Amino acid sequence: MGKIEDTYYRLTVETVAFSATPERAVLHLKFWPRALGWLQRPSMITREAYDQCIAEFKVRFEKRESFPLGIMGTGFIDVPNKSREYQSNALAALEEYHGDRVCYSFAKPI
Repeated sequence: MGKIEDTYYRLTVETVAFSATPERAVLHLKFWPRALGWLQRPSMITREAYDQCIAEFKVRFEKRESFPLGIMGTGFIDVPNKSREYQSNALAALEEYHGDRVCYSFAKPI
């Protein structure tokens, strides 16, 4: 996991959700709420929420632990001309019904 800018991290992951064999993907995790197109963004989309998700990802990444990552709306968008690279424009942590915290990705308006 590498920091590109203050509000931009690049994370290489192996996905296991929909495939019998893990596939590598590169996630571009940005905090760019204007890209979401909302006139008034939902209260869960904050810089603090983004920073909390990044901190959780860093800890789990360093320990080589898996972590849940949810999507809202489109969740991620393809990075043009880059195979298996995806961009998020906001992250927010929400508590699931079973009590676990899950970071959700937003890429476009819901």
